Amino acid sequence: MGFNKKYLPDLPELEIIRSKFSCDEDFLRKIIGKSEALIGPSNSIRYIETMEESIKQKKQNGNF
Repeated sequence: MGFNKKYLPDLPELEIIRSKFSCDEDFLRKIIGKSEALIGPSNSIRYIETMEESIKQKKQNGNF
């Protein structure tokens, strides 16, 4: 059985990819998909984690 990994690009490229999506959730669905692990530059991983946390907080506050 395999382990699904996703290799993240450098942060500037990741930000360009994000600009092509209408919302953070769609972007994360595309980038993360069915991955079980993210691999890449630490600043790219932090960018994704920060976005996930922001979405989580918005949902908890009823802003979604």
